[in-house]
Amino acid sequence: MSYTFERNIVLTHGQPIFIGGYSNDFAKHSVISDLNLFWDAAGGELTLMAMQRDGRLHPAPSFGLAQGQAATGNDRHSIVADPGFTDPARDRWLGGSDSGF
Repeated sequence: MSYTFERNIVLTHGQPIFIGGYSNDFAKHSVISDLNLFWDAAGGELTLMAMQRDGRLHPAPSFGLAQGQAATGNDRHSIVADPGFTDPARDRWLGGSDSGF
């Protein structure tokens, strides 16, 4: 598997951004990921990567942004920040007055 994932705004609600399968080793894949903005609208700590075992996410290990950066070398310039969308739960994606969009 090989792909580039750059300059995205990624919004989740309590789910991992990337889920590993097959070998579950993100460092072995040809993936370039950087300059992204990640946000978990559920309000918890962002889970950047989770690994599957037997088709299930738990109790497999998961990683936040710092751990994912250390494990893969990716997302060195990515951040976790609220993008300030008006109301994503209702598909209102315009930035609010303080969002910068």
